[in-house]
Amino acid sequence: MKNKLKYLILLFFGTVIYSCDDRTSAEIYKEEFIAPSKAGKVSSTELWKGGLLVIDLVKTDRSETTAQINNDQHVLNSIKKGDFFEKYPNSNKCLIRRNDSIMLFDCIKLEGLENKTRDSLLPVEQWERQKINQWIYKPR
Repeated sequence: MKNKLKYLILLFFGTVIYSCDDRTSAEIYKEEFIAPSKAGKVSSTELWKGGLLVIDLVKTDRSETTAQINNDQHVLNSIKKGDFFEKYPNSNKCLIRRNDSIMLFDCIKLEGLENKTRDSLLPVEQWERQKINQWIYKPR
């Protein structure tokens, strides 16, 4: 009985240790926020605690994907079902298009990250600072 208990404890701890993610926060931001390219029509949004918005996108071939945005509340609340969302690859550039207007914004708010993480992400391509977080009229 004692050997079985020891075996189960070792198996449990082995499973826990094996399943741990050893990536740094900068690596997670690069892989999940900066690197991917995403585009599609917003089918739904889910706001998470801490300022994270998960967006479900329908691509043109009717396949679905998700995108994650970490920004200010007013930016997150601006993204609605039916908007066209685009995230540029290997950058911090995101935009939403609604009718004849677009909003340019950062996919992640770099100012909110700890210095070590932010410094390891820079330089990352971003929008011009005076053009972000506001609706811009773009006639078609």
